[in-house]
Amino acid sequence: MPHAVAHRSQSPPSPPRRLTARGRWAVALPVALALVAILVAFAAPGAARASHYRFERIELLSKPEQKALARVGIHDTRALLARVQTLADRVWLSRATGLALERLTSLATQCDLLRLDGVGPTMMAAFQKAGVAESDALAHADPADLLSRLQAATAGTPMRSRLPDTGILATWIRAARRAPSGLRDIPTEPIPAP
Repeated sequence: MPHAVAHRSQSPPSPPRRLTARGRWAVALPVALALVAILVAFAAPGAARASHYRFERIELLSKPEQKALARVGIHDTRALLARVQTLADRVWLSRATGLALERLTSLATQCDLLRLDGVGPTMMAAFQKAGVAESDALAHADPADLLSRLQAATAGTPMRSRLPDTGILATWIRAARRAPSGLRDIPTEPIPAP
């Protein structure tokens, strides 16, 4: 016996709702923020960002130096800076890792400059070539004089054409004044390059 099939009347699908301006922002804003976060996370190594870097993302340390520091739990410039504040800290770390005390002192000053917002590895190296070893020295610099020193230090290099103007230098000088380095027992004479 054939079964009777009940047919339901199906209403036509309703048209999609249009998002209001508020609804569009509610969708677009999280997507835009996520894209910005992705771009920041995958920015080129050495690009200027606020503060600290994982060692494998910048050319600050050799692979053996990275391994020696990893053995004592140091994997980035923030952790290194925290462990090299005083001469006693650097002596202990030198013994624990086998890295030379002079090298650790040099790394301390480099990490100190890298902690300033916008100062990346390239600018840190330019500062040090211009005689600005760490953030306390930067805090006492004059923007115009510093620019002249940077121009002389980077003459004949690609960095020469990418130097910041005195306004940006003044911003970094103010940042260095607001956030003293905390490094102690740093020699006043230039620190030898690695």
